[in-house]
Amino acid sequence: MNRCILCGGEVQDAAIIEARYGTKPKLCELCRAKARPHREPKVPAWHRLIDQAVCQVDWNHITLHGPHKAPDGREYWRGRVGGRMYGPWGGASHGGGYVVISYVPPGFDGPVLARLMEKEAADGVQKWKYVVLEPAPIELVPEGEELPILAVHFTRIYKTTLKGFGRQFDRKRSAPGQVVKTWLSGWSTSRSGRYGNEWSLIIYVPAEEEVNVEGEPAD
Repeated sequence: MNRCILCGGEVQDAAIIEARYGTKPKLCELCRAKARPHREPKVPAWHRLIDQAVCQVDWNHITLHGPHKAPDGREYWRGRVGGRMYGPWGGASHGGGYVVISYVPPGFDGPVLARLMEKEAADGVQKWKYVVLEPAPIELVPEGEELPILAVHFTRIYKTTLKGFGRQFDRKRSAPGQVVKTWLSGWSTSRSGRYGNEWSLIIYVPAEEEVNVEGEPAD
């Protein structure tokens, strides 16, 4: 475990820095910003790594816009999961939206390093979570292993109506495999509450396809 030489805390992004630059970082993310004032943003805030995973991305319900130019010259796309009118039968009321910053183009099907980040205002009053996607360094991609999938999964979609039965539904859906982690969750509904959905941003291992005794996929 890498320790920061200033505060003694864990350097959570050590594997990323070492894979990208070939050297082990001596400072944690917070101490880097404090020790190098030129790196501090115009609006004082600290960024902290919560979790990371090497995976593939299911781009359904992750809409990105761009490309834009980052300060270091890289292209990136910006989008959001959750929020107003999000997903099937989404409405104007919602349980929050989260920014996605991607350094891989929409539809990219190679290994991705996904990071769940937290941004905290310097005054400690406000905190935000967001997701960063970038090409996975070769050193972090396991050989011969199937990668898990990062996806938005709608756990519930519902609609009620005053016009009688047959036009309403309440569908609860299980994940398409074994959920390894749930990073974010939220909901979107009409102001009246008559329809809406509930969703989670998950990392899952796809379920193995069932086969019958002849070796053919099961129906």
